[in-house]
Amino acid sequence: MERTQQQLNCVIGTRISHHEKSYHLLSFDFETGTMNIIESLDTIVSPTFTIRHPFLPLLYAVSESAETKGVKQGAVVVVELAADSQSFSRISKTLPMVLSGGTHPCHLHIDKEGTTLFVSNYGDGVFSVIALDGNGQMKALSQRFAFAGVGTHPERQECSHIHSSILSPDERFIFVADLGLDRLVRYDCKREDMAKSIVLDNETYFGVAGGSGPRHMHFSLDGRFLYVVQELSNEISVFDYDAIDGSIQLIQTISTLPEDRPDVVHTAADIHVSVNGSFLYCSNRGHESIVCYTRDDKTGLLGVVGYFSCHGKHPRNFSLDAQGEWILIANADSDDVVICPIDKQTGAIGVPVHHVAIRQPVCICWL
Repeated sequence: MERTQQQLNCVIGTRISHHEKSYHLLSFDFETGTMNIIESLDTIVSPTFTIRHPFLPLLYAVSESAETKGVKQGAVVVVELAADSQSFSRISKTLPMVLSGGTHPCHLHIDKEGTTLFVSNYGDGVFSVIALDGNGQMKALSQRFAFAGVGTHPERQECSHIHSSILSPDERFIFVADLGLDRLVRYDCKREDMAKSIVLDNETYFGVAGGSGPRHMHFSLDGRFLYVVQELSNEISVFDYDAIDGSIQLIQTISTLPEDRPDVVHTAADIHVSVNGSFLYCSNRGHESIVCYTRDDKTGLLGVVGYFSCHGKHPRNFSLDAQGEWILIANADSDDVVICPIDKQTGAIGVPVHHVAIRQPVCICWL
C-alpha cells in the first residue's frame, strides 16, 4: 500500500452487471477520514472482488458474468494503474481477460512473488489457478479443480460453492473454503524456483459442522492460528495451525451475533485481523453490524468486545487501513461506503465521519 503524508488510494468494486460505471478509484484522506472518487471504469461487468499485484501497478478483478462469444462465463481481468496509482492507465479501456474456469468467480488470491493467481468460482464449485508472467500478465489457466456433492442446507448447499482461498504464511500450503460442502480443502504448493508459478498437489480435506458454510479465512499475524467465518451458521471457527505438516485443529467456535438478535435471515460475510493483531472483526448481513473480538496472542481464542452498526444495509465487505485507525464498510444494499474511526486500544468502532455514494459496493482494495 502506498501512502503520502495524508492520502491513501483504494479501488472499490461493485456487483453492477450492466454497462455502467462499476469500478472506482478513490482517494482517502487519512487525517479526516473523507474519501472522493477520482476515476471510474465502465468496462468490467460485476467486478465483485479485486486484488493488487504485490509490487507491480496492476489490479486483478473478477467479472462474475463476462460475455464470450455470446455465452456468459466467469472471467478475471487485468487493470493497469498509472505509475503513481493516482489514475487508471489508458490501456485499461480495453482489458486483458482470462476465463476463470467456472461460473460466478467471487474471490482472488495471489502469492508474494506475483507468479500465481488463485480463483474461487462460487457458482459451480471450481477452484482455478492462473499462471502470471514476469510482467504480471495472465497466461492460460494452468490448473482447474472441480468438486461434486451436496451439503445439508437445502437452498444454499445444493452443490459445491468455492468462496475463497488463502496461502499459509510460508506459502507451502493453500486452503480453499467450500461453502457448499462444509469443508476446507488444502493443497501442497510446489514450484521449481521462486520465479516459477505455483503448482498444486496432494488434496486434503478438513470438514466443519454441517450447515456451517465456510466463507472467508484469515491467519493470525504470527501464522499460528487460522480464523474461518462460517456464513450460514454465523460463527467464527478458530483453528490451531501446524506449520510443519499443514494440519489444523478446531479449538473454538464463537457466534458472530448477539443472543438478542432480531428474527431475520443473518449471514456472516467478511473477516479481518487488526494491524496490531489484538482484535478480529467480522461483518454480519441481516444484523447489519460489525462484531469486534479481542484476540489472545498466546491461545488465539476470541472474546466479544461488542457489536457495532454498519450504518447501512448488507455489509458484504469491509477493510481496515494499514495504520489500524479507520474502517471502511461497503454496504451493498444501501449503496454507500461508510468510514468510521477505530479505537486502537479497545477495538471499538466509532460513529461515521463520512459516507461515499457508490452503487452496490462489495469490495475494497487498498493501493
